Formats: sequence, structure tokens, C-alpha cells
Amino acid sequence: VLPGSADRRPLAVRWYALELRGLGTGATAPSGSRSLPVVELPCRTSVVYYLEAADGQELRLEQLLARPAGGATLRVRLELEGRPPQVHDVDPATAPIPWVLPLPAAPGAILAVELAALDAGGWWRDLWRDDDDGLALIAPAVYRQTPPATASSAAAPAVETPPNVVLYLIDTVRADHLGTYGYPRPTSPEIDRFAAGGVVFTHAEAQSSWTRTAVLSILTGLNAQSHRVNQRDDALPAAFTTLAEHLQQAGYATLAMVTNGNVSQTFGLDQGFDRFVYLQESRQRLSMHQLSDRLNDELFPLLERLARGEKPFFLYLHATDPHAPYTPPEPFRSRFAAGVDPSLGYLERVHAISRGELAAPEGTREAFIDLYDGEIAFNDHHFGRLLDRLRALGLYDDALIVLISDHGEEFLDHGGWEHGKTLNAEQLRVPLIVKLPGGAAAGRRVSTVARQIDVLPTVLELAGIAPPAGLDGRSLLPAIRGDGAGEVPSFSYLGLDRKRIEAVVARGFKAILDDSPQTRAGRAQLYDVVRDAGERHNLYGQRPLVFGFLRQTLLALPLSRRSALPDPERAAIDDELRRRLEAMGYVQ
Repeated sequence: VLPGSADRRPLAVRWYALELRGLGTGATAPSGSRSLPVVELPCRTSVVYYLEAADGQELRLEQLLARPAGGATLRVRLELEGRPPQVHDVDPATAPIPWVLPLPAAPGAILAVELAALDAGGWWRDLWRDDDDGLALIAPAVYRQTPPATASSAAAPAVETPPNVVLYLIDTVRADHLGTYGYPRPTSPEIDRFAAGGVVFTHAEAQSSWTRTAVLSILTGLNAQSHRVNQRDDALPAAFTTLAEHLQQAGYATLAMVTNGNVSQTFGLDQGFDRFVYLQESRQRLSMHQLSDRLNDELFPLLERLARGEKPFFLYLHATDPHAPYTPPEPFRSRFAAGVDPSLGYLERVHAISRGELAAPEGTREAFIDLYDGEIAFNDHHFGRLLDRLRALGLYDDALIVLISDHGEEFLDHGGWEHGKTLNAEQLRVPLIVKLPGGAAAGRRVSTVARQIDVLPTVLELAGIAPPAGLDGRSLLPAIRGDGAGEVPSFSYLGLDRKRIEAVVARGFKAILDDSPQTRAGRAQLYDVVRDAGERHNLYGQRPLVFGFLRQTLLALPLSRRSALPDPERAAIDDELRRRLEAMGYVQ
């Protein structure tokens, strides 16, 4: 009850998690502490916790107390999908100290544990019941017998010669529009050849569906909820350490060349680069962005200087060809969109259709896709030119080359256009292809879910640098080697333009929670991403235990991170950059 309020109705609180502790083999649960945590359950309230139904688990209460004595009973309800629930009623007056309940096991399944405080006296007791009546659960916890943990070392792995590192990011590329990911159109012959000599992660998730947030997750190894650079005028604080800074401190020469103002120096992405080149957008070009042919032309002389240098180098190259406007140069427009009116892909028309200000003519979806595919093919061609130049300079074989995208693009897959609108597959499933030094593991395809935040620790390990503590990402090398690295959840976040959408992928499913006032796709979504990669069939309401588990996983994410990391800074956007960003629809 609110203090001082005339409204005497008790407030309700929903709990999303209990404490889960791992015990070494043969260990015993603690008891006798005078500072044990307490969960208080008023009568007729309950808390539900979801966990994996693993072997050897037990629910334990150090003590169960009723207030007043004899006034309430604990009901424990255990539910596995497809099985009748188990119900256990516990009288605090007779419950042993401690009280322990073995939990049912079903490998691969989710178990729901509900703890409810029942009013022992019946409904009529409400007339006399005090607001404090209920149960006190002393130190409730689920214990799991686990093998003793092996000590992990933070020492840098031994590397004889640190490799040159190339991070090539193609803006706005859906994985399912590349040949190596199963696309039937010949959009990516160069990328496909590159993939044949590298490692393809068949399921890679972006940490957001717009550029700056996603790129900073790549460069910091942190989830969007951790670095929190999520708004249009947010900039990365200097307190964060980027991939470029780690490599620079280890003796690397560092160069960035970008074609998207969203990742320019204004927003802090130049941290750690000896030289940072922003090839600016212009309304005088139909493409608006400077394309990958110009990126190569500016890069190649600098690349030759780096090749002659004594230091290993790190290149971050950001191409933006597939991004709207959809204006592929010839001959790629004729190859993929010969029958399409080129003006349909102009930026003003794309944005007007995307915002609903202009009715989309019949066939717009197909026309946009044709133009978009032509842009991917153009970028692919010039990516191939870059690889050829690396080979000509004798740099290709021993280099570590990572090809990735920041996010995808929507063509009415879930009712909208472009990106930065939802966290569905067409906006989050991105390509991730890694060519290891010396061509190690060439041709391998890894089904373990990879995340953008895993790029930084993977690169550092391959460069012989110990990844710092506190990263959200982890190295992908165990997954590449097939060392049995288990999957971990992938989190995504979109906080742009009053949106608040969060998503988690785990255990073959994806849950989306949308608290945006303007949501169109449904506030709660659940998909089986193994059988339904396009996320067409919303299982929310059909798989409540799976959704509950994923929601619990998602909501617990930010609790331990936000207080430990600095707030984003507000970028000082000058008038010229603001005009360019406004023209592209980046700033409103």
C-alpha cells in the first residue's frame, strides 16, 4: 500500500528471477547464515521462474515462515511442456528445515517453477486479513550439481606473427541475399568464392537494426544495452575501449575508411585509429553515398604504404552500396533490374513509401528487391577487387579478414520497409564470414549462433591479445574448431525514435518484446528460428514456457550492466553533417 494513500489496496510486484547457483560435485547448500535473502509472498500472489530441466536440480528453502502462524500455505507447481503439472502443498508449520524438493528432469526442455502463497482460511478471510499476511521464503534457490569449473586463463594466446586484420562491413546486407547463404540469384560471386576459403557462420545476429548501435557493438564487444549508444545524437564516450584501440596499443597501424555519416568521427568511432577517413555523402549523387569503387580508389594507395610498413595493420572498411537509395550502377542495374523504373529507387520516393506518405505502386516490393540485389552485386564486384589487390601485394594469405554487415533490410517481410523499425530476421540476420590466417578451417560452416559482439574477442585472440574482462562477446574460435562451445543467448535492442524493442535468441527460439507506442508487429512474439528462419509463424501463446524462459533471460540482462558503464555522450553535430544526415533520413 502506498504510504499516505487513502487507497488501501495492496500493490502487486511481478518477480522475473530467483537466484540460480551452481554447486560443485559433492558440495552442500549453505545454511545458518544470519543475512539470508528473503522473498515475501503476500497471500494469493505467486512468482514464476523458468529454467532448463537439467538433471540433478533441486529447489531449496532454508526456512518457510507464515505470517501469521497458520495463516498461509506454500503451493509449488512444476510444469514441463506436454506433461501434467506436479503440485506440492507445503505447510510452514510442518516443513522441515531446510525444505528441499528434487526437480523433474527433461534434457532440452524448460521447467516452470511457480511458488504461490495460498490463504489457508478460504476466501472469507479477506474480510479480516491484514495486508502483511503471507509467507516468508528464506533463501529460495535452485541448486544444480555441476562438475567443478576449470580455471580459465586470461593470458594472451601465443602468436608468432600478428596477422594483418581487415574488417570489411557492407551496410544493409541481409544474409539471405547472398549465394553462400542460399540465395538463388547471382548477387555475390566474389563473396561466395571468399566464403569457400573461409569460415561461414550460418546464423549470425546483429545487436541492433540500425547502423551506429550495431557497429559500436562490433567495435566494443558490448551489447546495445551495455554501451547504450542507441539514439540518433548519441556518441561513444572515450571511456570505452574499441577494437582499434586494443590493436593500436599492441603495436598495430590502424586505418578506417567509412562512407556512412552515422559512423563518422562526430560519434566517437575514430577512437584508436591513426587515420580515419570519412567519404562524405552528397545530394549531388543519385547514390548519395560514395560507393565501393571510390572506397577502393581512396584505399589502394594507403594500402600500399601499409604493406611497406613494419607494423601489422588493422583496416576497418565500411561500404554502404546496398543502403537506400536503391540506385545500382551499370551493368548491374541491367542485370538485376532491367525492367524497373530507376526513379522508383530514388531516396525521396523510398522514404515516402516507407513512411506511408506515398502509396506503393503495384510491384514495388519486387522492384525494390531487384534494385537492392543490383547494389549488392556492385559492392560484391568491388569487394573482389579489394581481395585481388591484397593478393597482388602478398597480403591475402596470412591476413585475418572478417566480412560482416551491420543490419539487414526489410521488404514488407513483416509489413514495413528499410531498417531500424523492428528486430525481425530480415533486419537482424547478417552475413559473418571469417578468413583465418593461412586459410585455416577453409570451407567450414558453423551453425552455432554468432553475434556481432563476438568479433572483437575473436580478432584479439587471433592477434595474440588477451581479451579484456567485462566483454559481452566471446571468441568464436572454439566454435570454429568444433571444441563443443555451447551456444549463449544473443541480445538485440532498438531504442530509436521512441521505440523500445528487445529481442533474444536462445535454444533455437527467438522472443521479441515490443514496448513501443507505435508498434505494428505485436508486442510479444516468439519464433522457432530453426524451422522458421523467416519468422513467419508467431508461437506466442502456443509455447508459454519457452516464451517465459526467454523473457526472463531478456529482462535479467541489463540489471548488472547499466550502473557499471558510462552514459553515452551527446554528439556535437555541425550544420553540414546535420544536413547530410537529414537528407539520408538519419536525423529528423
